Amino acid sequence: MAADYTAIGVFAVTANRDLLVVHIDRSRTPVEHVVKHIKETLEGWPVSYVAVEDAFLQKKLFVEPARRMANMPPVRAVNPGGKDKYARAIP
Repeated sequence: MAADYTAIGVFAVTANRDLLVVHIDRSRTPVEHVVKHIKETLEGWPVSYVAVEDAFLQKKLFVEPARRMANMPPVRAVNPGGKDKYARAIP
């Protein structure tokens, strides 16, 4: 069975506070390689911080290891508020 999709987005905020999508990476990355993939995807971008969902097991699997990884920008755990992916995607 293939890994679930991992989505990594790089965003910018303009002086007018508009949010721009500057890069999207969507891949089937095995769980044990997600943090490394995040770091590799962000290389070369002027990243202020990394936001990672902390629902379910994400905190142990991704947030904590990312915080320990050398040269990773600051990592913020983001709570999805109990909403599923579909509900979070609707504006």
